[in-house]
Amino acid sequence: MSNAKKTRFVRGPINGISEFKLGNGLKVLLVPDHSAAVVTTMVIYKVGSRNEGPGNTGSAHFFEHLMFKGSRRFHEGKGNNLDALLKQIGADYNAYTSNDETVYHEMVSSEYLELCLALEADRMRHLRVTREDRDSEMTVVRNEMEQGENHPYQVMSKKLWAAAFTQHPYHHDTIGSRTEVENVPLANMKAFYDLYYWPNNATLVVAGDFETDEALAKIEKHFGRLPRSPHKIPRVYTVEPVQEGENRFEIRRAGNLQRLCLGYHGPRATHPDYAPLDLLCQVLGSSYSRSSRLYKRLVEGGIASSTYAHILAMADPGLVILDIDLTPEASLADAETAVLEEIEKLKKEPVGTAELERIKKGHIKSFRLRMADTRSFAYQLAGAEAAADWLWLMDRERAIAAVTPEDLQRVANDYFGRENRTIGSFIPKTEHEAASGNHAAEEPDSVAVKPKKTSKRRRPVDPDAVFKTLARFTGKKPSRPSISQRITSRKLTNGLTVNVLTEKVGTGVVAVSAAVRAGNYFEPQSRQNLSDIVGDMLPMGSRGLDKAALADRLIELGLTSGLHVWVRPFAAQTSLQVMREDLTEALGLLEKVLREPVFNQADLDTVKRQWIGRYRQELAEPGSMAQNALGSAIYEPTHQFYQKSIAEQIADLEAITVEDLKDFHDRQYTPGNTILNIVGDIEADAAIALIEEVFGDWTGAGSPAYAVDEAPPVKPKQIDIKMPDKPGIAITMGKPLSLKKADPDYRAAQIASRILGGDTLTARLGKKLREEGGLTYGVYCGTWDDSFGGSPWYVSLSVNAANVVPAIEMARQVMRDFVDNGITERELHTEVESMIGQHNLGTSTLSQLAGKIGQLTILGMSLDEIDTLGQTLRGITVAEVNAAIKKYYDPSDLVTVVAGDF
Repeated sequence: MSNAKKTRFVRGPINGISEFKLGNGLKVLLVPDHSAAVVTTMVIYKVGSRNEGPGNTGSAHFFEHLMFKGSRRFHEGKGNNLDALLKQIGADYNAYTSNDETVYHEMVSSEYLELCLALEADRMRHLRVTREDRDSEMTVVRNEMEQGENHPYQVMSKKLWAAAFTQHPYHHDTIGSRTEVENVPLANMKAFYDLYYWPNNATLVVAGDFETDEALAKIEKHFGRLPRSPHKIPRVYTVEPVQEGENRFEIRRAGNLQRLCLGYHGPRATHPDYAPLDLLCQVLGSSYSRSSRLYKRLVEGGIASSTYAHILAMADPGLVILDIDLTPEASLADAETAVLEEIEKLKKEPVGTAELERIKKGHIKSFRLRMADTRSFAYQLAGAEAAADWLWLMDRERAIAAVTPEDLQRVANDYFGRENRTIGSFIPKTEHEAASGNHAAEEPDSVAVKPKKTSKRRRPVDPDAVFKTLARFTGKKPSRPSISQRITSRKLTNGLTVNVLTEKVGTGVVAVSAAVRAGNYFEPQSRQNLSDIVGDMLPMGSRGLDKAALADRLIELGLTSGLHVWVRPFAAQTSLQVMREDLTEALGLLEKVLREPVFNQADLDTVKRQWIGRYRQELAEPGSMAQNALGSAIYEPTHQFYQKSIAEQIADLEAITVEDLKDFHDRQYTPGNTILNIVGDIEADAAIALIEEVFGDWTGAGSPAYAVDEAPPVKPKQIDIKMPDKPGIAITMGKPLSLKKADPDYRAAQIASRILGGDTLTARLGKKLREEGGLTYGVYCGTWDDSFGGSPWYVSLSVNAANVVPAIEMARQVMRDFVDNGITERELHTEVESMIGQHNLGTSTLSQLAGKIGQLTILGMSLDEIDTLGQTLRGITVAEVNAAIKKYYDPSDLVTVVAGDF
């Protein structure tokens, strides 16, 4: 019996959101936005690790995986499973599990809204849970768990919550206990599903390009027929007792970096103290907030390479957390003393009114900027629904504005007490300790897995099932006005290239991106990563504006995470998004950062310490070590993509001088090398006039065209890197690729690589190694940067130690078959349509558009590609793709690197 007629309007619109309630209890939040022809759907189930207990930890996360295995109307046996359908249309989709929620989300072109609704409604109550899927996905989850065990941050976080909570289920990690994940009975999994997966325990969010009445009718059609739960959804009633003394723990594992974390019991999201504690965390700050307390005391003081203070919005009282990565010279005692002294200052000395007002202003403006992107806004709604409800999010501006300096001092004293804290330390083992291991408690044996057998179907799969399903659930295609024809491009007299696109009129938001020919390509061989250091130094202060003042002004603009310069092989890039009324100030700050940085020794020393911390982290991460070893093995030292060892890179870093920075900046950071893109609610003439006013007197010519060396062929070999205490084994196979974006067969080669390993669920490698073999959580192939040729092409995956040999053999078999037999017409069609769909999604936000325009410009390609890519892709033939496969992707000359504890 349908519940559709019982749908009622609840409230709204509030900030564009309208709430409805179906008769079966499903809460529906509709957020229409017609500025781009895309729509995001999210289903938020109020079930996470908070709802688990001993014996079934990890169930919510495990079930997140099983929810992709097929439902009554959409499954592999019919040939129209969820992955196949969403791949065909280029959807951006996934899921995540946290303490309080499990969320499933899709972003699609707006004509596919009903498809997403049909998929989510069917798996809400009609999931097919089989023994075969449970067994194969268990090893995938286990591999994900092992990857987490490789990273000290995740290990520390898991232990912190376990030590701070003794009774509440926040005690255990979302991914669960390994033995419980491995051994949970299928019946228990089904019981978990039948307990929590009901419409009256869920919220549906639809945000983007739709008409409210039409969307509501489709929601009623697909979700309205589902029954509400026949039982009350179990509530969590466990209350964590008051902590009565400081907790401490220590982790000793293989690694190269000491870490310190502090956790203080804090309030739930709905408590009045949450807002002042949130602001107090921003006062303490992070490594990227260069005017914050922890940055000034720990990072500038040489104690920490990175810091981060934060509080999570949670349904039950959680933690205020401070994470600190130490520099090699500092001790844990130094770090702890410094952090605790800064906390004591907050207790004794009120935060200044000006400092607090600046942080409040930035917090509120940042929230308004995020609202301009409906997908980002949907994620915020999901978090709010899990912790409280969406009205909590709508009240954030008022709650933040009401906080006073006295509130900050009060909560500092109420929550940051010795008896309320847990302190954890990560201490790297010595080489002798790592080699000897820990035999006090034996781990369960690793189990190698065998590929699951293909089940015998009673009837053959309909080869057209995907297309028939799409035809049934596809609405009217939206009109997509030309983008490239609306871009105004101008080269100023000083050589600065400017692109402006008026978009999302009425939002009052503008995105700015800059791309500078200042990437790794331009470094001298003796100074690897010099360009990266320059990029990090740029926001460290400019002439007449020191780094703290710059950081404060960025915060006031809503850029609460600061300004970052990302350095790629061929370009340095930065981006920001501001309210239109702030554009003049934002461009002025950007001009100072790019043009007039003040490089000084003290800041260089700080950045060097941060980079040494990153290098030491890489030394402890199998994936990073495997990639580094590949870059060393397949190139000569003179090649642009050659990777020095980490030790050699540290030596280069230590040798960099202030004069090196100035010389590189003077050569590369010029208007002739710079592309500036503005996309948003501003007219082109006004934007160009503003840019001319701000940047017009900047001078400097551009660099010569890129010319990447041709890399000679390599001989196949395997490199083993032994890394104790690293259970997730990283495997990387690769070789140099003589392919660049300007080549006539580039798109054919790109399609081939994506069919082979563009994603881990539907590509050939993923289907074989993950879906069939259960060997890995993820397997992908790609390049470092194939813009101008010479880049490595690689396949990467992570496996359990017992599965290294079968995983390599299986991957090689897939690649060999790929070269020998090529692709099918169906694969080509699917991949092309997927790429077109992803391209449309990837140009749906202001920041994405600005970045895409800048990328095409720096490549010397026509901006028309934004509009014509679909036509180009649809003209490529199977023969052209198969020729590219044989030319570029023969696996016989791959270098294989295996890193981890095997």
